[in-house]
This record gives sequence, structure tokens and C-alpha cells, in this order.
Amino acid sequence: MEQELWTLTLKGDDIDAYNNRFHELDLMCPNLVPKKKKKVKRYIRGFPERIKGNITSSKPSTLH
Repeated sequence: MEQELWTLTLKGDDIDAYNNRFHELDLMCPNLVPKKKKKVKRYIRGFPERIKGNITSSKPSTLH
């Protein structure tokens, strides 16, 4: 599960599935990415390059 959290990426355009799986893995491995800021960075890293710029430009501080 830890490996999956580190390598999880968005598949196609199914953002809901990516969100759900990220949150499931985060709940199962809560100490793997304990700090909120690092968790947001890890979440963003799973998106394709064409989307990352749009997400990071809004400077998100939470996953909600």
C-alpha cells in the first residue's frame, strides 16, 4: 500500500477515482505522509504535467 501511495497517478480523466484512492491509501498509511503540506504536494504529483501547473498556481493548502 505504501508503494501504491508513492506511485499513484491519475489514469485518464477519472479524477474521482484518483481522489478516492488517494484518500483510501492515506487513511491506511497515515504516517507515510504526516504533514499536510507534504500530503498536498504528493497529491499534486499524481497529476499529469498538463494539469499540475493549473493546480499549483492556485497554491492549495488542503486536499478539500
